[in-house]
Amino acid sequence: MQPAKHYVADKAIIQKVSQRLSRAGMSTTCQLTVLCQHGDVTLSGTLQFEHQRRAALAATRAVEGVHRVVDQMRVLPPPNVRFPNKLAGKGEENGSPKPSDRNGAPASGIPQS
Repeated sequence: MQPAKHYVADKAIIQKVSQRLSRAGMSTTCQLTVLCQHGDVTLSGTLQFEHQRRAALAATRAVEGVHRVVDQMRVLPPPNVRFPNKLAGKGEENGSPKPSDRNGAPASGIPQS
């Protein structure tokens, strides 16, 4: 006969999971929400890196009273390198040079100076 499982209130589980996530460094670098219903914990929000997902899931599973973890987190794509609309002194827009022919002359046919 197995011993009866100890009931842990959902509110206590949310508090413990949040503490573990904070200790794992998730509070400042991620936007996570922790929900719990009858021991089933749902993690949702955004992460910067895939390894943060694994750490968050492991930290949550280690909390007493957690029966199941639902992963609704998503990893943000890396930020694109963006150029200003006009590069200083270049006269180029969006970081792309103006179209030119093979000789380096502008597409308009006017030679560059």
